[in-house]
Amino acid sequence: MELLVSVTSRMVNAVDQSTYPYTPDPSFVPFQMPVRIVFGNEPLFTDLNQDGASINFGPALTLYSPLTNSLRYGPDNPAGYPTVQSFDYTAYYGPWDKGSFLDFGQSSSRNLSSTDLIDYNWAIVSPTMDPRYPPLADPLSYTSADLMAFLERLMQDRTPINYAEISYEMLNTTSSLAYFGTYYPYADWYSGTATIESIETETPEPRMLVLTGLILIVLMAKRTAFTDDRS
Repeated sequence: MELLVSVTSRMVNAVDQSTYPYTPDPSFVPFQMPVRIVFGNEPLFTDLNQDGASINFGPALTLYSPLTNSLRYGPDNPAGYPTVQSFDYTAYYGPWDKGSFLDFGQSSSRNLSSTDLIDYNWAIVSPTMDPRYPPLADPLSYTSADLMAFLERLMQDRTPINYAEISYEMLNTTSSLAYFGTYYPYADWYSGTATIESIETETPEPRMLVLTGLILIVLMAKRTAFTDDRS
């Protein structure tokens, strides 16, 4: 299966811990771009608890994004599943804390040394508190057809979806992994919103090479200009 989504991206750039809270790069102009997500839609397994469920699909999941090659660290054997999440925590947090949502994403990480970790991940997540998407009545009977109907509804409703593609390097400066013992010598991520433009049952070869090259040229030109201005 294949999703084509239109992303409006706003880049957030951080070069070290002192920049927290991270703010958008002032030289970056939001832009729209197409992103392809190729995935398997066969149910793999379902995780249930008292108030929620995660229905995982697969086995394939691949992102074709013009942004990936602009990040210093790309994916290294990324792992993840297309997942439909359903929850109803009204007993704990009130009547507003329930719904179902779509969660596509992958992450990968590796150690450059015992204290130096690099990480890459991306995610596309639909809203969790939209009354149009209530908790699933019977998660154990959720099928591929239900997943496709969910995607179709998100597309027809033009529902805004959160999108992020992230890469960073983290140094552990203490003997523990406590928050204040970490330092980020490099962190780059794109965040924005997306809408589903089309759903295909066949997965043609990537057709984004020219567009990818043009977007990367613009991104690198903007980054070079911003670096020159600061030097």
